[in-house]
Amino acid sequence: MKKAKKISTKEIENFLLDEEVRLCMDWGKERNPFTLIEPGEVQHSRILAWLLNPREGHLQGDYFIKALIRTALETYKDAENISVLEKNAFFKEWNVFDIEQTSFANAVVWPEFQISESQAGKRVDITMFDGANELSIFIENKFGSLEGEDQTLEYFKKLEELLKSRDPYRLYIFLDYNENKAKSKDWISLNYDWLQNALKQLIDRDAIPASVEYVLKGYYEYLSDDRSSNPYHSGPEKHLAAIARKHQNLLKFMRKHKNELAKQTTERLLLDEPKKIEDKLYLLYWQHPSFFWGLFDYTGWEYIGERLERTIGNKYFEYDSGKRWFCIHKKSWSRYYKKDNDEWGIQLSVDQEPSGINYLYLIFKRDEFKEEYAKKLESFAKAMGGKMKLKNCVTIIKKKIVANDDAIVKELASMYKKMVKNIGSLDNK
Repeated sequence: MKKAKKISTKEIENFLLDEEVRLCMDWGKERNPFTLIEPGEVQHSRILAWLLNPREGHLQGDYFIKALIRTALETYKDAENISVLEKNAFFKEWNVFDIEQTSFANAVVWPEFQISESQAGKRVDITMFDGANELSIFIENKFGSLEGEDQTLEYFKKLEELLKSRDPYRLYIFLDYNENKAKSKDWISLNYDWLQNALKQLIDRDAIPASVEYVLKGYYEYLSDDRSSNPYHSGPEKHLAAIARKHQNLLKFMRKHKNELAKQTTERLLLDEPKKIEDKLYLLYWQHPSFFWGLFDYTGWEYIGERLERTIGNKYFEYDSGKRWFCIHKKSWSRYYKKDNDEWGIQLSVDQEPSGINYLYLIFKRDEFKEEYAKKLESFAKAMGGKMKLKNCVTIIKKKIVANDDAIVKELASMYKKMVKNIGSLDNK
């Protein structure tokens, strides 16, 4: 194996003696298990079903049921589909006072409730039946994926057919972490804010039993990216980007050559050869892998994402990054695409060309766009202060920007806010 080039002793010493590095070192030990597991949509649905079950081990009774339906009741009056929702018996006859005074202790909660005869047929993510209150709740949960073609329309039709002689109060909730709306107007669309708020209230009131405190606080931290409720996470993570910038050359080298360098260190340890200062560095890497993984995430332009989140104050956008590029996307923008896939049809990005010049782009993938929206791009470009140029992609903005981190974050934040403000114009008739 070809030996990796050496890194300077001075760089290693500076890293090992850095007080900020030592401050953050324990962060990896106490890392939130939800962050390590990265639950998918099915797992989030199971967690929700567990929280909504009043007899489960979270020991909060019907607290989460009340939080959910109270939010639905408070939200529907401002919903775009209020003309349909207000015909629903639940919204007609229930109010917030009724919810607070009613016990849902006998509710039965099912994850993956099957509503078709075939084994591989349609299933509602979470279903709740409460015979005592004549209430049925159906939840279609999305955590990253998009609604299938006419999914909520078909589910509503099938459920109404199945339940025509059952509970008069039926609540259909489309729960989407990324704030997408249900295609069927009979469903009320909610995001995860209600759950984050419910968990935060328990934390603030110090009302969580010790037996489940770690689970509920951990889940709140995962959803909200708020580590303030955990004393082990009260600050160290925010220093990762600063450490990565300070020791950028060393960390880039480590990320690229870590396997080769680890082999060299192992050989010296096994053969009892004279120890070198880089051995201390790689022993530290093996002892605190989560800490170093976090640092490696910030060794390109990745740390811009952390700064941008703090600048914008909005957790509902996604980003991807590399050595000299950074791209933002928002899940709700996917409604303008022809296909339900992971492609980012709309991209707000910064790229550094080989010449070293940075450009900020707002690009629409031409082939991905639905025809009815593509016709409106020109007026949208005007609202964004750009001009539509048709090539392989539809370029709305191409703007030269200063090649430093502060300028990149400032330009991206400004353009993102402008996007959020004007993107709805594509839906106007």
